[in-house]
Amino acid sequence: MTPLIAKGFGVPVEKATELTDYLTEKLGSKQALGRYRTSTDISNTALFQASDQSSYLICVIISVDGGISSYPESTSDGEILAAAQEFLSQKNKKQ
Repeated sequence: MTPLIAKGFGVPVEKATELTDYLTEKLGSKQALGRYRTSTDISNTALFQASDQSSYLICVIISVDGGISSYPESTSDGEILAAAQEFLSQKNKKQ
């Protein structure tokens, strides 16, 4: 989960890593790779695309989703949103 995506779920940017850990614990077993993407997964893809190793790629969409788009048992956006809201609720109770 990148900070920008976390922000889209209403989670403060500085809590993105905590949210990723929470989602992995709560829903990770339903993901093809057993975890959620990290900002490193995203940045490694960007580095590849900017490198000479990708020089023959043109107009290619690279889904950095750990197989979610091809795995029928993956979590839905609604499940992820519900878990993110639960995460926020727990964080607010602790404060």
